[in-house]
Parts: sequence; C-alpha cells; structure tokens
Amino acid sequence: MDYLFKTDRLIIQKIDSENDILDLLEIYKNKDNLKYLNNSDFEWSLNNLKLKLLLYRKLYKVGLGIYLARLKENNQIVAEVSFFDSFDNIKTPEIGYIIDKKYWNNKFGTEIVTAMVTYLIQDLKVNSIYARMNIENLASNKICKTLGFIEIEKIKLENNITRQTLLLKA
Repeated sequence: MDYLFKTDRLIIQKIDSENDILDLLEIYKNKDNLKYLNNSDFEWSLNNLKLKLLLYRKLYKVGLGIYLARLKENNQIVAEVSFFDSFDNIKTPEIGYIIDKKYWNNKFGTEIVTAMVTYLIQDLKVNSIYARMNIENLASNKICKTLGFIEIEKIKLENNITRQTLLLKA
C-alpha cells in the first residue's frame, strides 16, 4: 500500500482504485459530512468526483493532492485529507479534510491536522500553511487555533456563508 504518512490510528494514502473512489463518494453523498463546505448543496456523482480527483492527482508528484485516511485496524475510510495549491505556490499550501460523520467526536480531526502540519513542515519544508473554513465549523477552528494558526481574514461569500482564513507560519 502506497501511503503518504501514518498517525497512531490512521494511514493516509493515495486514492488509487475505483473502490477508493466509490467509498469516498459515500462520504460526499452524506450532507452532514459536507455541511460546513461552501458548496455543501452540490449533488456529487461518481463522474463529478472522478473529475475532481483527476484535477488534484497531478499534485501527487509534489506531495500534495487529495488522499484517504484509513483506520489501521480495519482499513475503513475515516476521511478525505487534502493538500491544495490554492495560492499557486506549493510552499504555501492550503489544508482541508472531510471526516465521515460516523467518526466525529473521536479526535480524528486533531490527529489528522496535527499530522498534516508535521508532514508539510518536516517533509515538504513549506513556508506557511493555510486553512479556510466556514466560520460555523467550530471544531476545525479550535483544532487549527490550538496548533498555532491565526486568523488573517473573514469574508462573506455570496451564499451567505462567512469563510475564515487561518495561517500558520512554518
């Protein structure tokens, strides 16, 4: 199995099979899982998800892209783990994640974000890390601020969501 990194309970790996995509689609189809995303009302299909993954697959060669977080104990998918080049600079990536609701309130968010930050700083030697989220996503906000991210911007989006941008200097 080709993996990016491991945590105490998880393996973060590339999406490399049709079954991986189908499993991830199940996370996307549950509206609760996406409720804090800007496009949470989007209807995901297998084709839409494949197109999204194809777009981000090119980032694998630089250590970024969209990955899966699987439980070590049983290989179940817990979350999508994402590293984006939102600012067209791989030394200032944006992080994101979507945890399947059945795994909420188990500290997976903290485990994932801590490992993402460690990976980006130690392995990719980034300059800074961005995290953008819906202001109502209190859990992600708390995780990031606990890890040292600071708020640098709040903007109201056209869908009436307030998006917060946080930054961690490496």
